[in-house]
Amino acid sequence: MANTSGFSVYLDNKLLDLLFNGTAYTTPSKYVALFSTDAGLSTNAPTGELSGGGYNRVKMEDSAFNAAASGLVTNKTEVTFPIATESWGTITHVGIMDALTDGNVLAWATITTPDGTQPMPKNITTADQFVIRANGIKFSIRDSADL
Repeated sequence: MANTSGFSVYLDNKLLDLLFNGTAYTTPSKYVALFSTDAGLSTNAPTGELSGGGYNRVKMEDSAFNAAASGLVTNKTEVTFPIATESWGTITHVGIMDALTDGNVLAWATITTPDGTQPMPKNITTADQFVIRANGIKFSIRDSADL
């Protein structure tokens, strides 16, 4: 199966510069965004974010995430989006962005079944409300090196 989540190249570069070059990086604001495609998420040039119909990104405070353990971080609170005032279409991916509008992709993930084994797109129609349950957002660091 192809990658279903990851950090963007933008965040990779910030973290690598912090660790190896001592370049300061301030923890950014975090907003959860919904996408209809993964196009551009890993390269920080997304093209499929939802819009209209009452859609807005949802702000996540640092305290909304559990402490990382075993290379994994999860959300400890629910992420509740506004009620759709018109159809939003099919959501396939979630992104963590550093601004309420525009900004940079920090991380992204495919919406999957609860066990994480299969993609599970979600169609949002008028009056639906998309909620990500606690521990539903999962990001990990996979160690690898090219030598």
